[in-house]
Amino acid sequence: MLMLVTLSNLFGSLAFGNSLVTYFFKYKMPEISIAGFVLGPLTLTTVYGAITYAPSFLGMIFADKLKVKFGGYRNLLIFIQICTIVGKVLAWIIGFEGNNILIGMLIMAVCSIPSGAASIAQTSLFCDSVDYMEWKTGKRTEGVTFAMQTFFTKISSGITGSLATLSLSILGYVAVEDVEGAVYLGTQTQAFENWIWPLTMLTPAIAAVLYIIPLLLIKYTPEQKAQVEKELAERRAKAETIE
Repeated sequence: MLMLVTLSNLFGSLAFGNSLVTYFFKYKMPEISIAGFVLGPLTLTTVYGAITYAPSFLGMIFADKLKVKFGGYRNLLIFIQICTIVGKVLAWIIGFEGNNILIGMLIMAVCSIPSGAASIAQTSLFCDSVDYMEWKTGKRTEGVTFAMQTFFTKISSGITGSLATLSLSILGYVAVEDVEGAVYLGTQTQAFENWIWPLTMLTPAIAAVLYIIPLLLIKYTPEQKAQVEKELAERRAKAETIE
């Protein structure tokens, strides 16, 4: 279970398109007008992040209720990834021309609501793996388990950043000096123009598909979890009695 969840996290690091959002807004949509207000690329990036990720706070609040609704945290994680796939693919299909970008943001915002529960669900599965290993071997490995979690989180961050940098290099990205009032449209290569939007939207969707695969191999049912916890409690009570 520990290895499968870790593998899912590594697949999730392939969502490097999330790191390309600023480049997309700067060179494809340097500014848009909303209700008479002109928003520049940096402001648009902030607005994008606020709209598409802020709703995930609700998922964090209602994580326990979502767990019950979906029959466990494994199933909840799968549902979260499905929501990511749907949101990103629909946003890509709708496109970014005109106000379409705002429609896409709203769709991704709705689809991101349950994602706030992801870190809670993962931590719960790591805890389950500790219990399961103790049940099977008689040894608890919290230290190793959570050190491994932290280690692979750093590795995942490194993979995401490296892939984002590599993709920009392949697309022939050319850094353009920021000048007040500058318009950045048409300053990049044709490959960049063609691929920055699909990479921004679809790599997170592809990563989400891959993320699901290891989770499907976890067969730790709520019934087995209850059995493991019950037997561990009995063992500890017996050990305390002997002492």
